[in-house]
Amino acid sequence: MVASNATPSLKLHRHFRPLALGLIALVCLSFLGLGSWREWVLRDVELRGAETEISNLSQSLIRHADDTVEIADIVLSGLALRLEMQGTSAPALRTLKDFIVLRKQAVGRLRGLFVYDSTGRWLAASEEVDLNRFNNADRDYFRHHQANSSSTVHVGQPIRSRSGGQWILPISKRFNNPDGSFGGVVLATIDVTFFSDFFRTFDLGQHGVIALVAADRVILARHPIDEQALGRQIGMTVAGRAEPGETVRLVTLVSPVDGVERVNALRRSSINPFYIVVAMSRDDILAAWRKGAAERMALSAVLTLIVALLAISTVRRVDERHKILMALASSEAEFRLLAEGANDMVTRINPDGTVAYASPSSLDVIGLHPEQLVGSSTLPNIHPDDQQAVATLIVALRRGDLVKTKISHRMRHLERGEIWVESSLRVTRGGVDGKVNGVIAVTRDVTQHKLREVGLADLAGKDGLTGIANRRTFDQTLATEWLRCQRERQCLSLLMIDVDHFKRYNDAHGHQAGDECLRRVASALGVTILRPADLVARYGGEEFAILLPGTDAAGAREVGEKVRAAVEALALPHGAGGSLPFVTASIGCATAWPKVLDPLSHNDLVEAADRALYMAKHAGRNRVETSPELIGAGQRRLSA
Repeated sequence: MVASNATPSLKLHRHFRPLALGLIALVCLSFLGLGSWREWVLRDVELRGAETEISNLSQSLIRHADDTVEIADIVLSGLALRLEMQGTSAPALRTLKDFIVLRKQAVGRLRGLFVYDSTGRWLAASEEVDLNRFNNADRDYFRHHQANSSSTVHVGQPIRSRSGGQWILPISKRFNNPDGSFGGVVLATIDVTFFSDFFRTFDLGQHGVIALVAADRVILARHPIDEQALGRQIGMTVAGRAEPGETVRLVTLVSPVDGVERVNALRRSSINPFYIVVAMSRDDILAAWRKGAAERMALSAVLTLIVALLAISTVRRVDERHKILMALASSEAEFRLLAEGANDMVTRINPDGTVAYASPSSLDVIGLHPEQLVGSSTLPNIHPDDQQAVATLIVALRRGDLVKTKISHRMRHLERGEIWVESSLRVTRGGVDGKVNGVIAVTRDVTQHKLREVGLADLAGKDGLTGIANRRTFDQTLATEWLRCQRERQCLSLLMIDVDHFKRYNDAHGHQAGDECLRRVASALGVTILRPADLVARYGGEEFAILLPGTDAAGAREVGEKVRAAVEALALPHGAGGSLPFVTASIGCATAWPKVLDPLSHNDLVEAADRALYMAKHAGRNRVETSPELIGAGQRRLSA
């Protein structure tokens, strides 16, 4: 009946699954497509905003350049007028020098002011130079004024200053003799770095460029500054695309110099023969957009993934319900098949506590055939000490207080005797009301695992280097023995042992030899201790401790002397200087008689032994010293 009902469900599932998955894929692709289109629109907005920004910036920069030339023109016009009126006589030149210096100081943008006669000879300069050393008749701007009678200001190409050696932009003007003939040239210079420093105040990104370019495409100033480019004519770049009469032009180009694609704004000066180029890298412009786009697309992808997972989860739940429907018809047969093929023992326990089913693995796990277990109680094969704990868990499971649990306990194997097993218990339910109708137990042999746990516990109590008890074991044993001696009114002695000058030994022979020394000393200590109740432990570093329950002060000192002699008998050459040629040990002894309600504790015993050890070291080392403190107190207690 179950199988026949499952058949139409299976057919419906076969049609539903591909349609559902196709719809999920379509929805997810639509989300991602819309997100991509939105980001492309935002990208165009970012580029248009950058174009507007650099266009506005180019307008401000060309105005700044025009203002600079206008200031120079005003200064040069005044200087030319003075020369034409007063001439170039010696008295006139003497007063001209002061005039030039004052004008330069008043105008901060100018590097220097100079006056040349009709032969290029220097007549006056704002800088302190030897005027007779130079002649500028070979300069292009000088030849320009020599050949042209126009009195307009001339902006020349960048040149190296003959007086200072730096790159300068020459701005010059002609002055005439009283008869109208060529009288000479007045020159104002501006440091190229003046423009570069000003351009640097604008952030155009890592690959941004600002350039002041002459009408003949010669670079006058640039940021980032490139001295090799100054005075050179730029080729087929944005300058070559400028149309005559254009005020501003926007164009995107790949630079032939560095291969960077830039958005360029070219703005011509309306009054001077030059223009400004402002260029921003497309990568710099779109950097913020790319970061935001990556974050937004990642978020969209995550949301799309969540929607897809939720939808797929719904489809999967339909799958699971279908599988559950198909599995119900053969659940009992599959249970038996799995149970009989498993290495672990599987048992079904009735509500009354009897075994209803046992898998064949019961013979391997506990040595009993399944027939021997069915109908019997689960408790007789369990170790008596563990029966109560197992019974309590089974009762809680049958009542419904627990759904599943796990417990480790001992059982009796017919051939191997006592073994450790681990049982995983889970309730089963049946009927319309879903009441608990039994418990499934899966049991496996974990005896070897338990033995390994015991072995690890034993290793945890030993010192990794010497193999004797570690500080943790010593502290636990000392506390236990102190309480036992309190109950039994026995004495307790402690030896604290320190290897003399061990640091020197370690420095002289190395850490590996030092470790071997500690192992040899620990072995010698272990040989001197014969009673099972005594404990030899590594207290820390090169310090050891021996706990002697039931040993009085005289016996403790005797053991201490044996230990000292055993270490000395090793005859390990010290080799680190000093009065002791061989490795030796200093030993402090202390004895206590613990008593109930006594204010003394085992920590007092350790402190007394430490003080005795200090006495041994202070007295010359390689000796045994006994603490008198606890001995007297103990003797008084015994006499009382």
